[in-house]
Amino acid sequence: MSRKTIGIVDYGVGNHASTWRAFHALEYRCRISKDREILNECDLLVLPGVGAYPVAMSALREHDLVEYLRVQAHAGKPIVGLCLGMQLLADSSLEHGLTAGLGIIPGQVVPLT
Repeated sequence: MSRKTIGIVDYGVGNHASTWRAFHALEYRCRISKDREILNECDLLVLPGVGAYPVAMSALREHDLVEYLRVQAHAGKPIVGLCLGMQLLADSSLEHGLTAGLGIIPGQVVPLT
């Protein structure tokens, strides 16, 4: 059985090194990249994230990854969001005002009160 390759999406917002170390310790091959050709070769995509929702969505747009991730998800490629990355998969967030998300998982991220 061949090992799966995990594509860690590098959009400038996230703990890529820690994510790589965790998956590597589980004996997965890992690629950290924002290059679509490299990510296309991976079996699963991981979207890490640290920080504020609007800043992260802006970074995904800046790296032209929003539509790419949507297409990959709709084509059936597994995508795992870690921390803020999981929140970005939702339709939108109310953190620091209303911000549209990737729309891969229906729902809105709301502050806990």
